[in-house]
Amino acid sequence: MKLKNYLVFVLIIGTLKLHGQSQMLNKHVGTSCTENNLYYNLSPHHFPHKSTLTSPFKTAVGLGIESGGGNSIVGPSYKHYFSSNTAYTAELLFGMGSLTTNVLYQHHQELKKGNKVKWYNGGGFSTTFTGNGTAAFIKLMSGLETELPDLPLFISVDWRPTIFLGRTMGGGRFVPSRFGIAVRYTMAD
Repeated sequence: MKLKNYLVFVLIIGTLKLHGQSQMLNKHVGTSCTENNLYYNLSPHHFPHKSTLTSPFKTAVGLGIESGGGNSIVGPSYKHYFSSNTAYTAELLFGMGSLTTNVLYQHHQELKKGNKVKWYNGGGFSTTFTGNGTAAFIKLMSGLETELPDLPLFISVDWRPTIFLGRTMGGGRFVPSRFGIAVRYTMAD
């Protein structure tokens, strides 16, 4: 249980740090957020704090797949960049007699300057509808996205630890083993 809480804490700190929210974090946690503190020391690379990233597309649609923790779901996936490094993803996923909606915020950064691979942190809300009822949950995410050479396609792979809200449908409240994959076609702007 301690490892699960630690991983969630690291994702939240990373997301807050990326958005320049270190002052808010300092107020609530009582620590100083600098490039040498917890988030950056846990990262395999020391990523730049300020981004010069430009979004490679404005809107993309495709197929999303989420798996792990007992079931797999698949369906349409929509992604829209609102700024050069801020995007929202909406998914409508089906499987195992259920319908799941995901609305997820993502903050992107370049993995390496000039490289087409980006990493992102984020999270959002989801709802699952089944014959047994409805469940709401929060999803955190951390992943990579890249453009396929010479094609208007992007592939993303991410880790989506899930925190269930309210009464769960046959599982625990925290499922760390959820993963997502999406292949999206970029739309002309």
